[in-house]
Amino acid sequence: MASVSDTLSYAKKFSGYDYNKMVKAGMRSGNPNFWCADFVAFVLSKKGVKTGLGSSSQQFVNMSGWHSVSSGYSPKKGDVFVLKNKANPGGHTGFVTSDGYPFKTIEGNSGGKVRTGSYNKGGTGNQQLLGFWTPPYSNSNSSSSSKKKELSSKKIVSVSGAEGIKKQLFNADGLLEHKDYYE
Repeated sequence: MASVSDTLSYAKKFSGYDYNKMVKAGMRSGNPNFWCADFVAFVLSKKGVKTGLGSSSQQFVNMSGWHSVSSGYSPKKGDVFVLKNKANPGGHTGFVTSDGYPFKTIEGNSGGKVRTGSYNKGGTGNQQLLGFWTPPYSNSNSSSSSKKKELSSKKIVSVSGAEGIKKQLFNADGLLEHKDYYE
């Protein structure tokens, strides 16, 4: 299973690549004017994160793991940000590389290349920030050897109470992976 930091490190390896170089690296060929979502899909699939993503920056809004800006959600490293163009139905997307606002990014098709960026809560210029999608990193493809590593990096917190022993499962990044369950 790929961790958030492995995924972001992989994405950053493509800094400076244009559309043609990304296609040669294995990204699906689509519209050379609109490939930011293809970059996200390419990176996640190469790191073994199952997503079923298409080529639209707006697809994330309807996916499980979506957090709108209006909900008060604060971006986290590894999230995918979504901007919407105020003048037309298009938008932009990429990876969040820092926690909180303003957040830093690595994104495809930023000025025609893979580049780093930074955004505030409102977005930028003609682009309005809609929110963030948290990819299903814990539902990744993994080999049996990496499954062993994954299991050894889990932390289970137990609390005894009237309902029995409540447990919460945290992943290696310290993120709550499984809400309360009882034994």
